[in-house]
This record gives sequence, structure tokens and C-alpha cells, in this order.
Amino acid sequence: MKRWLATPESWTCPVCSRSKREILRKSNKGKWSGGIREHREFIDEVDADVIDRRRLLFPDFRNEYWIATVRTVHVCSDCSAIGAQVVQGDRSLGDAYLKLQDMRDCLSECGPYRSHVLDIDLARQRITSNDAYWSAREALSAFESTLVKVRHKMEWWSKDGIDRSEIIADLREDLRVYHGVEDAIDQEALVKWLLERGRPSPVAGNDG
Repeated sequence: MKRWLATPESWTCPVCSRSKREILRKSNKGKWSGGIREHREFIDEVDADVIDRRRLLFPDFRNEYWIATVRTVHVCSDCSAIGAQVVQGDRSLGDAYLKLQDMRDCLSECGPYRSHVLDIDLARQRITSNDAYWSAREALSAFESTLVKVRHKMEWWSKDGIDRSEIIADLREDLRVYHGVEDAIDQEALVKWLLERGRPSPVAGNDG
């Protein structure tokens, strides 16, 4: 209810394009129902250099997809339920993930005040092909965790006045032990890259 009240009347579902009022449906008992749900959209990483470095850091994931970030999008309850509806008819699919475009493609028919008609076969195909996104999400979490550790080490070393060469040596050893990166050139390039990525972002509104 809070999400419904907080959503402006001008909102439309980014999948089916129905308005806030058009997503409502009347039950057989004459009661109106419908809702707005949160959808996690995995935004693909498209930078080839970033992908190469992350593959070197985490070679044990499936690595069919690479996620740059995760964005929360509000969709109607009918669109949000597409994956669950398909999986309910085919339990072999496991956890369903569909991108916004996948959902749009799977809509055979949609209209105001009624449920969607789905292309079940296409939805099943998309869910199957998207299964690798779960491994990609774990890889993103592992990468973000690594950046947090690098950031904490940088802060700790900075406070203790430790020489930069010791910082780099310690990080290179971490890469060798925890990530299996043996090549010295790869270690050097990755340390430089991680230090840049791990640097805290400037505080908004602080121009110095």
C-alpha cells in the first residue's frame, strides 16, 4: 500500500505500459486488486577491459554474463509475476530471472484491467538462457567485496603511514593467494586497477 500511495498517478509500467489505474483487476467477488512491485534489473557490463580484469580475478564463476550494477525498477504485479507463473508450470526451470525486455517480448496480449496472455515457450527459453545471471550476480558480489577490502586496507595504511610499496606488495600477495594470479605483470596491473576502483568517490556537493 505504501508503494502504491508513493507512486505518482502519471506512472506507467515500464513493461506493459499500462497506467497505475489500468493495472487493477476486478475479481469474481467484485473486489479490485493489483499492485506495484520491485524488479531487480541486472545491468550488463560492456567494458571489455573491466570484463577481462574481473575474469582474471574470478575465473571460477560461469562468466557467461557480466553485471556492472543492479538497478531497482517498479513494475506492475502482473509483469512481476511472469517468471513465477512460468516456473509454476515447469519446476525444472528453477529460479526465474527475466530482464525488462524479456518480459516485454513474452507478452502476447495485454490490456487495461485484465491479466496478461503470455508466450510461455518464449518465456521458458529466456529463463533458461538467463540462468547464468545468478552466477554473474555472485561474481559481482565477490568483486564488490574485494573492492571494500581494498578500500579498508587503503584507509588503514594511510592512517598508519605505511609506505606505498608495502601496500602494493601486500595486495599482490592477496592476488596470488586468494585469486590464483601468479603472473607478476598481471598482479601489477590488477593492483593498480583495484586501487583506482577502490578509491572512495568524492562527497557530493563538496568542491574542496
